[in-house]
Amino acid sequence: MVRVDILLPTYRGAAYLPEQLDSILAQTHVDWVIRWSDDGSTDETVAVMERYTQNHPGRFFRCQSGEKLGSTRHFLYLLTQAEADWVMLCDQDDVWFPHKIAQSLSCVANLSTKQPTLVFTDMSVTDARLNVQKPSFYRAQKLQPEKVLTAGIAAVCAQSIAAGCTMLLNRAAIDSVPRIGDYPYQHDHWILIHVLDAGGDIRFFSEPTMYYRQHGLNEVGAQTVNWQYLKEKFFSKQGFWAQWRKGVPSLRKPPSRWAVLWNKLKINLNRW
Repeated sequence: MVRVDILLPTYRGAAYLPEQLDSILAQTHVDWVIRWSDDGSTDETVAVMERYTQNHPGRFFRCQSGEKLGSTRHFLYLLTQAEADWVMLCDQDDVWFPHKIAQSLSCVANLSTKQPTLVFTDMSVTDARLNVQKPSFYRAQKLQPEKVLTAGIAAVCAQSIAAGCTMLLNRAAIDSVPRIGDYPYQHDHWILIHVLDAGGDIRFFSEPTMYYRQHGLNEVGAQTVNWQYLKEKFFSKQGFWAQWRKGVPSLRKPPSRWAVLWNKLKINLNRW
């Protein structure tokens, strides 16, 4: 059976952590461990994690960074702590469906672990009490990940299409992701761009594998797609130039800035 490392950064997540951890413990694929690190929680988050560590020996391993990192750097730090050939990223406030690990692994069956490989999936958007609000995140966000991937690196730089909390990636994919001091993209967008740039095999599983809980404190979340939202996405010049200066130079085959801007316009017009 394939061993999977589940990477879980925590920060003030005590309210929802038990449901997430219980959903992982209920997975049909049983060969996994959780590697976690806390980012300075002031609630009962660490106590929750320590209780589960004590009650489930050999399942939970703390990989403390020793400094406050923030979400993106925290996830990318935990990538350096992974030991298994396959890794999944995990948010602290969601709930996984029982077959999440097994379904993700089924997408990469018989693939060589030497080629960078990444799988991401759809998810069902819920409220804080797990009442489903939008059965499909991608339909609600008017995103077409297969088309963006087919369009190439400029389109992927222009639009974040893969939620980190749904990702499965292998060791070769992890090795393709550079570490820098100041990331211009969210961790999932940064990972996706560099796996594609490295010639990776990227696959989208169109069925939801988890509940994506929205509770008002999400760092990103599922936002309503309307004209105001799309206008802000396209005309965010400061964000675009920061990404261009800090992110694109790290690519092996960087696209032109005009190609990225064109794809940004085209993708968001299609969403409208």
